Amino acid sequence: MVNYTLTPTGGSTKPAKTGRVRVEVTYDSADQPYASVAAQQDAQDRAAGEAARRIQLELATWLARPGS
Repeated sequence: MVNYTLTPTGGSTKPAKTGRVRVEVTYDSADQPYASVAAQQDAQDRAAGEAARRIQLELATWLARPGS
């Protein structure tokens, strides 16, 4: 779960938008310790990338609405 806050510039302390995205990824656990650690790190990288993509989509949708 990733929480995000879009804060306007210009001294306003009220967030312009807040949100939360949920990302789940899977990975195979290997018998060898290094392979398992590498697979877990790869899954974390993929999850971070997916969370960023979902936040971008949410913000693009929000900005496209009239009155945003």
